[in-house]
Amino acid sequence: MLDSTSVNWSDAATARTADCASPMERLDWEPDPGSSDAHRDGGSPGSAKCGPEPARKAACEVPLRIVGDAVLLQALRLLKSNAYAPVRAVRCRYLGEGRLVLTGTVPSYYLKQMAQTALRPLLEHDIHIENRVHVESG
Repeated sequence: MLDSTSVNWSDAATARTADCASPMERLDWEPDPGSSDAHRDGGSPGSAKCGPEPARKAACEVPLRIVGDAVLLQALRLLKSNAYAPVRAVRCRYLGEGRLVLTGTVPSYYLKQMAQTALRPLLEHDIHIENRVHVESG
């Protein structure tokens, strides 16, 4: 699975998502009417496929893996910026369909909750966090 060293969002997204602002945003693009991307769906200006002039906003063609990489990268950044070392050691996996799983071991239930709380900013992007972090019995 991906870890913080294997995810490079900028290189992975450049080819297919140059028009997208961010993987964590709505993933829309607005083509330049004079560009080759303006009619990538095969329609002509004003047609049912392409939409009326000026060019309408359409969903950006972002492969699921790239969206997953962006979610995973953001989750890893949030965990690594936590003040508690055991929380920084928590691992995560993106399972697709907005599901992020936390795994690892921490010394207390409090730190298990801190790991989940650290990822709270992802909730506004419809990411479901499944906390499978194990608490060490002491």
